[in-house]
Amino acid sequence: MTSRSINVAVAAYLDTCVISGYVKNELEANERGAFEKIMAAYTSGRIDLLRSAIVEQEIAAIPDRYRTPHYDLLANFLSIPVPSVGGLTRMGPLGFSMANPLRRLKQRLSEILPDENDQWHIFAAARNRVRFFITVDIRTILSRRERVLAASGVEPVTPAEFVAHSSSPLQGAQQGAPGDAPKAARP
Repeated sequence: MTSRSINVAVAAYLDTCVISGYVKNELEANERGAFEKIMAAYTSGRIDLLRSAIVEQEIAAIPDRYRTPHYDLLANFLSIPVPSVGGLTRMGPLGFSMANPLRRLKQRLSEILPDENDQWHIFAAARNRVRFFITVDIRTILSRRERVLAASGVEPVTPAEFVAHSSSPLQGAQQGAPGDAPKAARP
């Protein structure tokens, strides 16, 4: 597959744990079905997805017996672009490094999220103005969703919440489909 340009208005960032949960058949049925809808919408061009280079690093750290199926699934979606995030420092007018405003975003995320990879995932999504971060990481991301949203402008959601979200291009596909999860209540 070849890479395509991104329409940020209908883009979401895909977390590694969703890919891993799908491969290991650990996603709940409603989340698995929602992820399949997301991937079908991506394949048909109705939405765009982003992922980070961290996805490959995290998959490389998976035990051998699980790694190949992860790579196989990821190979189907190699056209999902890896966005650039830039550095946390920049050159000032006199040629000296100076603080980049993005450093404040990274600092806010480090105060909210204990895992450095999670911080970089959200940072990459925010840096590329992606509104939704699709994850099933309840313990470290979804449990802090309001703080992550306030700090970064990125809304962590489960696959089912993304499909059901009123701003999602998949929302219409959710209604009336048998076996679909009901629209998630927002806290």
